[in-house]
Amino acid sequence: MLVLGLGALAQATPRINELQASNSSIVTGDRGDTPDWIELYNPAAHSIDLKGMRFVVAGRQHRFEHSLIIAPQGFLVLWCDGKPKRGIQHIGFKLSKHAGSVLLVAQDGVTILDAFTWQDLPNGSSMARMPDGGPSWGYADDPTPGKANSLLALRTRRLDTPELRLDTLADGSIRVCAEAQAGGVVRYTLDGSPVTDTTAALPEGPMTLPLGSVMRFKATADDALPSRECMITLPWIPSEEAITCLAMDPGALHGDSMGIDTPGRFANNTRSGKAWERQALLGLGDTDPINVGIRISGSGSRGSAKRSFKLYTRGRYDSPEAGIPLAEGGRFDEAILRADASPFAFLRNRFIETIVQRHALAVDVQVSTPTALYLNGHYWGLYRWLPPKDAAWCKAISGAEAVDVLAGPGHVPISGSDAHFMHARDALFRSAPLDSLEELMDLNSLVDLACLDLWTGRPDHDLNVRCYRPRRTGGRWRWILYDMDLWSPVELNSVEAMCAAGMPEAPYVPQLLAHPELQMRLLARMVVLQATAFMPEHATALADSIHAAHEAELLADHDRWEPDLGGPHPSLVRESMRNFIAERSQYVMEHLAEHSGRKLRSLAVDVPEATEGTVYLNGCVLPAGRQRISCFSRVPLELRAVPATDMEFVGWKGSPDQGPQVMVDPAEYARVRPLFRIVVP
Repeated sequence: MLVLGLGALAQATPRINELQASNSSIVTGDRGDTPDWIELYNPAAHSIDLKGMRFVVAGRQHRFEHSLIIAPQGFLVLWCDGKPKRGIQHIGFKLSKHAGSVLLVAQDGVTILDAFTWQDLPNGSSMARMPDGGPSWGYADDPTPGKANSLLALRTRRLDTPELRLDTLADGSIRVCAEAQAGGVVRYTLDGSPVTDTTAALPEGPMTLPLGSVMRFKATADDALPSRECMITLPWIPSEEAITCLAMDPGALHGDSMGIDTPGRFANNTRSGKAWERQALLGLGDTDPINVGIRISGSGSRGSAKRSFKLYTRGRYDSPEAGIPLAEGGRFDEAILRADASPFAFLRNRFIETIVQRHALAVDVQVSTPTALYLNGHYWGLYRWLPPKDAAWCKAISGAEAVDVLAGPGHVPISGSDAHFMHARDALFRSAPLDSLEELMDLNSLVDLACLDLWTGRPDHDLNVRCYRPRRTGGRWRWILYDMDLWSPVELNSVEAMCAAGMPEAPYVPQLLAHPELQMRLLARMVVLQATAFMPEHATALADSIHAAHEAELLADHDRWEPDLGGPHPSLVRESMRNFIAERSQYVMEHLAEHSGRKLRSLAVDVPEATEGTVYLNGCVLPAGRQRISCFSRVPLELRAVPATDMEFVGWKGSPDQGPQVMVDPAEYARVRPLFRIVVP
C-alpha cells in the first residue's frame, strides 16, 4: 500500500518539476531522438541519490537500480522512451499524450515522495512548477528541461475551442461568428496557413465567407495556451460524395524552394522522403480536424498535374493516436488520397474492387472510399481514400502479429524476409505436387490474380505486384490486387503476352498452365468467373451503377482537370467499359483454349428462380434463367443444387448422376437442369 508522505519530506526529497508527454522534435534526447521526459528538481542543500526510488505510471513501475545523483538545487532529465537498457536516465515506459498520473515513490516502496496528474497536453508544450519545486503548476509552450522554469513563460490555463455560430445565406456563403473564453481572442487565416499568436483577430460581429473559402481558427490569450485549431471549408461544387478538406501553408504546398507540389524547373513533386513531408490540417465530414503530415505519393503518377497524397499521423504534429478513420471503421497511422487521373482509372478500379468483394475472390484489395477533395478551399477533384498496402494493413486483414511483405517484380521485402517466398516460388517453378504448394502459398489467391490479370490484360501487371504472408506456422502467401486502371484492347491475347515474358513474373501464368493440376484449376476458375462475375449482363449493370453513383463528381472532376490532363468524357468511358465487358470473356476463353490445346464447349444450365432453389457452379451462385456457359473440354465442373424453403431436390435432367452435387464434363453433357418439387406434409 502506497503512503502519501509529501508534507514533511517536501524540502528534503526530489520533486517532479517539469513534464512533457508530447515531445515534437522541440527537445532532443541524448540519442538525437525526441522522447517524452520528466524533469526532477532537488530543492535540498545536499545531493540526492535516486537509487532504490521508483516511478509509477498507470500501474507500471520503473525502479532505479543504480546510483543516479541530483546535485543541490540541481535538475535531472529522465527520458520516458520505454528503453531502460539505453542507460540509467532512460525510463521503462512512455507517457500518455492525453492524460495520466506519475508517482515518485521512496526506497521503501510505499511512501509517495511526489505525485502529479496531467491532462491533455498540446504538442510541444510541457507542465512545470511555479517556481522550481513550488506548489503550483502551469503550462509552458517553451519547455526548459534541465534548466530553471521561467515564471514569465508559464500559462495558467488552456483555452477551449471557440464556439461558432454559422448561418447559411441565400447565395450559399456562410456568416460566421465566433466567441472565445474570457480574455481570449479568436484568430484566423483564409489561405490555409496555420494560425499563430500574431495572425489576424476575428472582427467583432459576424463575418461572411464566400463559397470556396477555407478558414483556420483558434483562440489565444496571453495567460493561456491556445485552443486546438479548427477549420471550415465551404465547397463550391455540390457533391454526392463525402468531402475531404486539407489546409496547409501555401508556401509548403506550392513554394519554389519548399513546396511539395511544385513542378517545372524545381521539380519538387518528384522528391520523396521525410524531407518532403509537410504539416497539414485534415477535415473529414463533421469530425474534429486532425493534424497530419502530407507528402506527394506514387511513382509515375507524380508527373501528373493531379497528384496523389499520402498522409501520416505523428506525435510531432499532435495527431490522434488512433490514426485516420477510413472505410469500415478501420483506423490507420498512414492513408492515401488516390488521384485517379481519368474517369477510366476511377471506374475501372472501383469496378474490379467491387467484383472482388461481391464475388469473394481470394485476392486482397484496399477498400476505397470516394471523396471530393478541397485543398485550401479550392476544389481538387474526385479522389479515393485508401489504407496503405503495408505491413500494418496486412496484419489487420490477416489477424497476424507479424507479416512478411514483398513488393515489386523483384519481390523486395518491405517487411520481414523473402526467404520463405523464394522457397515457395521455386516449388511452383519445378511443378511440385499440389499438396506441397498448398502448404506454401494460397493457390486460390494466385489463380484469382491470374484470372483478373488475364481478363483485364493490364499491361503493368508485372510492376504492380505485392504479396504477404502471416509470419506464423502454416502462414501462406497471398496476393494484393491494386492499380487496375490500365486495361488492354478487348481483343489482346493476354495469355500469349504473359507466357512470352522474358523473366518469370506474377501471376506466373506459364507456370500455372504447365502444371497439370493447376492448369485445370485455372481453366475451371476462368469458366466460373465468366459465368458469374464477368457475365456481360450483370457486369455491365455493375459498371453502369458505379458510373451513375458517381456521375456528378466525375463530371466535376473532368471539368476541373480536362485543361491540364485532357482525357475522354466520363460518358465515353462508360461506353468503352460496356463494349469491353460484352466481348472480353470470349476472347480470353479462346486464347486459353488455343494455348492449352483444349476445345471450347458450351454447357447450358437451366437455373430455376430462387423460390425453387439455388444452383452453384464450383461454389458460386448462378443467376436464374438459361445460362449458356463457355467451358473447356475435359475440365470437369461441379454443379450443386440447394432447394429453397419448403422445396426438395428431385434430380437432374440431362445427367445420369442424380445426387444434389454432380461433376459435369462439358465434353459429355450439353444441357442440364435441376428438378425441385414442393415438400408434401
